[in-house]
Amino acid sequence: MKKLIAGVLVVLAAGIFLGYRAQAAERGPQAAGGPIGTGGSAVSAFYDALQPYGEWVNTSRFGMAWRPYDVPIGWRPYTGGHWLDTDDGWAFDADVPWGWATYHYGNWFDDDDYGWCWLPGLDWAPSWVAWRTGDDWIGWAPIPPGIEWQAGVGFNLHGIDLDDVIPSFGFCFVPFNHFCDFDLDDFIIGSEFNINIFRVTNVFIDFDEDEHHHFRNHLPDRDRERIERGLGHAIPRYKLGNADSPLHRGVTGGEARFFRPDLRTKEGADVVRKLPETIAGTRSPELARRHELETQTLRNQQDQLRQTIEQRHRNELSQPPSGIPRGEINQRHDLENRSLQQEMQREQRLLESEHRREERIYNVPSAPLPRRYRIEPGPTGRGMDGMMPRRGEGGMMPRGGEGGTMPRGGEGGTTPRGGEGTGGGERGGAGTGGGAAGGGRERGGR
Repeated sequence: MKKLIAGVLVVLAAGIFLGYRAQAAERGPQAAGGPIGTGGSAVSAFYDALQPYGEWVNTSRFGMAWRPYDVPIGWRPYTGGHWLDTDDGWAFDADVPWGWATYHYGNWFDDDDYGWCWLPGLDWAPSWVAWRTGDDWIGWAPIPPGIEWQAGVGFNLHGIDLDDVIPSFGFCFVPFNHFCDFDLDDFIIGSEFNINIFRVTNVFIDFDEDEHHHFRNHLPDRDRERIERGLGHAIPRYKLGNADSPLHRGVTGGEARFFRPDLRTKEGADVVRKLPETIAGTRSPELARRHELETQTLRNQQDQLRQTIEQRHRNELSQPPSGIPRGEINQRHDLENRSLQQEMQREQRLLESEHRREERIYNVPSAPLPRRYRIEPGPTGRGMDGMMPRRGEGGMMPRGGEGGTMPRGGEGGTTPRGGEGTGGGERGGAGTGGGAAGGGRERGGR
């Protein structure tokens, strides 16, 4: 009898465990407090402050999350700003009025229906990003929700491969010598080129926490040295200070001030989180016209980008870089074409999903049209003519360049600066209609 009871208990325990594992797999890895801790209090802390700049949506994976208005289809988080080295690690200083919240608390994730969404959190950090670095390139991408933080240990991946939970198109790559540029967006390459850079870079997370519950995001010394070699001078390190509002952030002398209230000391208030409800009626003719225009505009832009890359490939085949076999060039072209096709399909899917959603919600002539995506190239620096891997390293560099750099437009390079040439995005393209919130802001020299 005892053996029978023990056997039943084992079966029940196994069933409970497997059920938990199935639920955990569906939700993704869960946090044990720490910087990834989210919930109603986190949403209520940011709800009113972010509502003018975006919309709160109910996602299937993580529940209530926020996404910004007026960003291009190909937009990625942690753009529209620049990097500063502080005594608490690498801080992203954003030029958008919602960056004080979304780049320093919580986590970004890519949703199948809504695209990039932000899940609020209560802990501030200079940035919540993972890194990819190699000999010539440095890249960053948002750390997704659900990776567990353990005090005294850091992020506990439990065997998770970061490449499995961070989408490849989420990484932004620049050559080391442009990492500290204030016009950083001008040098971020298009995500269709990430596939080849992944082959010569390694992904990692480097966080720690001090006794005051401050989280710090670091880069290894070798990568700091690569940045300084590219710049030709030492990187200034700023003391991290506090600003009394997002408008008063900035750099003065040797201090970088950020608006970073300690949300764990405040009680989260209940907030009415009412999503738009379906309105019965007929489809708005104005909405239908806008959808048709957006679809055609996106198709035209994708065709233009495809033609630009095809021409670049033809140029490389007609005048191949010295010492690189034709087969290797063809292989890399195939990878870039597949990556480009996947990114274009993702953009089309997001736009179609958005149109279906708007048809359900704004389907009466009197319904006001929503603000959301701008259908235009994002700040991705897609003018990559002449970019080829260096022989024997598999990395990418411009012809005639050195060390994987991308010269500024007009300086003998092939990468256009904001608006010049194909795909040059506007600076701070992730901003809302008013642009940067920079009232009273001071910028110190680097």
